[in-house]
Amino acid sequence: MKKLRNILSRIFVLALFCHPAAAEVFEGYYGGENRNLYENSVVLEKALLEFQNLYIRDSLILENYGTISGDIFIDSQKSLFLKNSGTISGGISIGVGANLFLVVNDADGLGAINIARPEAQFFGEDSSSFTVLVDGVNGLDFAGLSSVAANADKLVLKDSTINFTPGTAADVPIELSGEVIFNLGDAK
Repeated sequence: MKKLRNILSRIFVLALFCHPAAAEVFEGYYGGENRNLYENSVVLEKALLEFQNLYIRDSLILENYGTISGDIFIDSQKSLFLKNSGTISGGISIGVGANLFLVVNDADGLGAINIARPEAQFFGEDSSSFTVLVDGVNGLDFAGLSSVAANADKLVLKDSTINFTPGTAADVPIELSGEVIFNLGDAK
């Protein structure tokens, strides 16, 4: 389990600092019943992916600036690093042992997503996870972040400045990494 976490941690760092070098780019309209993604993908701002089912078949980065209409399924034991500045109108199902990392780099990344997990809860290597990572953000409201992370296993705040109103709470464990500043404004 420790080895798996170490590998995922390294993949996580790569996802944060690198745009997909070799990526499938979607521009315009793409539709159909099913679509499989095996490589890093970018959905451009005016693009529309309208599939009944979008299957994540390998661990990858998906950057969405457009619209994804349909349900997303992350295969078992795979990881999806999702940077979502667009719209996702379906649900995201996390397979057994799969991982979803929602990477937030600005206010556009706070769009709500609908998460579904396996009905049976597994522990150890078969457990699925959903992590929200806020990285290099300046001035986002903590209330908005906690709302997006409501169903997450963990909220990671990294090298960011967060506007915080005293009394605001989150029902998710929070991990701080790097320099994180909570701006209290005129709080008393």
